[in-house]
Amino acid sequence: GVQLQRPDLRLRAEALAEDLLRDARRDGGFRLVYDMRASGYKPDLFRGAAGIGYQLLRLAAPERVPSVLSWN
Repeated sequence: GVQLQRPDLRLRAEALAEDLLRDARRDGGFRLVYDMRASGYKPDLFRGAAGIGYQLLRLAAPERVPSVLSWN
């Protein structure tokens, strides 16, 4: 949303993040794989807890936290 100058996309991403955090609080953790229970832990960047944390940081400060897909 920021890169494309589309505030509607940014707002949608924030709403999805709020849903994710609400579900994690309710379930006692993040559901990292569709059929995995919420308490299962994966530290991975692309499909685990590190990735969730990184993306939440990007939502909080997109001008300071770059996309890992754009690193050279």
